Amino acid sequence: MEKDRIKTSDYFYVTEKGKMESNFDKAIDLLIKVNQENRLDQRQLDYVNYLIVACTVHCSAGRGIGKTHYIATHATKEDLIIVQDFAHISYFQKQYGKGIQNNMFAFDQLDVALKGRRFQTVYVDEPNLCFKYNDGNKWKFYGYIADNWNVQTIIMLGE
Repeated sequence: MEKDRIKTSDYFYVTEKGKMESNFDKAIDLLIKVNQENRLDQRQLDYVNYLIVACTVHCSAGRGIGKTHYIATHATKEDLIIVQDFAHISYFQKQYGKGIQNNMFAFDQLDVALKGRRFQTVYVDEPNLCFKYNDGNKWKFYGYIADNWNVQTIIMLGE
């Protein structure tokens, strides 16, 4: 056990700052760090392809493992959160409060929601549900968020 964490179960910890975290949280944080520290040279690809192959962290560890909780507790007001539909936005509000809801959108809202806005980090909760199992929608998503070589990190949690 790390000295800055208090173990509350085999899965969850409370940090010294009072934040609840899990082993899943630590794993995702490490994947993001490795991704950001080891990216390809941007000049090798156009920006949309660069986002796809070098700036996207994918992780699925099964249902009920804490993916939505991770997003709710790690996203800031400067981050974008993509969810599958309006019902999921309501779920976030009910479970985690309204603090991050201003930058949370259903996939169908992206074309309007992103006009003139920039996000350094983009979270996608259950990408296959957001993109409706359609790779064309995934390409559309990357086209919407591509921000003129402003290097972003895209975190896709779930299948």
